Amino acid sequence: MNNTSVLLEEAGLTVATLQNQLAQLRSENRYLRSKTAGKYDLRHLGRTGRILRRALDDATAILALQASGYKPTRTLCLGIGISERRFFWGIGLLRYARIMEGNEFEDMDFNMAESRLHDQYKRLKTLPDALEILRMRMPKKMAKAE
Repeated sequence: MNNTSVLLEEAGLTVATLQNQLAQLRSENRYLRSKTAGKYDLRHLGRTGRILRRALDDATAILALQASGYKPTRTLCLGIGISERRFFWGIGLLRYARIMEGNEFEDMDFNMAESRLHDQYKRLKTLPDALEILRMRMPKKMAKAE
């Protein structure tokens, strides 16, 4: 019985990871389709734009974990499909939006935090040195690695 519950838990985690990856791929496909229509600013295309969009998705997932009562660690995020590098970009965005101070989350409503996150993302994507701004807010371990 115990083995069955462990297998079911692992299967549930695998399904959740695959659902997360599918949602991200669908989002990227929508973005790529709209890109051909000339809908986005050229500065937001390419590597910087991709990193910022991924950081927003990952920061939102980390914020949702925090709001659900989990402690969003690198190990937990790795289990749901967020790599260590993406985890640190997401943390950098959360710190830039002042939702996190150091390793602690500010005490605020989820909707207000999500709104602030999206507002700061929109502001950040217009800046030419957006990745450098996020790097300054990343943990020192990953700020040098990228």
